[in-house]
Amino acid sequence: MSQVIYRIEESVIFSPEDTGLYRHNQTDNVVAISSAAARLFTLLIKNRGNIVERDTILEKVWDEYGLQASNNNLNQCLSTLRRIIKNMGIDKNIIETIPKVGLRISHAIQIEEINLQPPMQPTPDKAPASAGRARKKIKKKLFYSALLVGLLLMLSLFFNVFHLYNNLQDAQTSLSRIYSPLDQSALCDAQPAEMPLLSTLSFNKPH
Repeated sequence: MSQVIYRIEESVIFSPEDTGLYRHNQTDNVVAISSAAARLFTLLIKNRGNIVERDTILEKVWDEYGLQASNNNLNQCLSTLRRIIKNMGIDKNIIETIPKVGLRISHAIQIEEINLQPPMQPTPDKAPASAGRARKKIKKKLFYSALLVGLLLMLSLFFNVFHLYNNLQDAQTSLSRIYSPLDQSALCDAQPAEMPLLSTLSFNKPH
């Protein structure tokens, strides 16, 4: 919902919603006024060029809000508005008093109505969609990371087994080279030694 402000004589900003006045481009220096004074000023601005009768003012500003209406309250609000506007550099009589009738802001007073648009907010359906896409990306990254770690572990295990197998093969080859010549030489040496003994026994039988 847009906010309505009024620029008076191109120098003073009146914000009914914020119940305050400030010089143009000086939003950090707002002069606060009462809610009744803000309602009074808004009523006169909306009826600019026309006389607003005193009874109408008392009804619209106080009675309709359940507040005590009196000429004293009206005069206090009117005095406050005139003083603040003058202190902000506008010397013109912005609010005219029509004796025994009411109040009026002349058409000669320059007042511009400005609608302030609120900043754009993201639609509710876009935020969950963005969050869902972010979660999917995170899950995808975790999956590929786990897959990469698994592949690295498998490769490491394969190389370790392969290295162990090669070491065992080398050890068996070395052992076979050491023991095979010794066994063959032992057999060759043993056979000639036994033959003479058998021949001796056969020829030395008693008659």
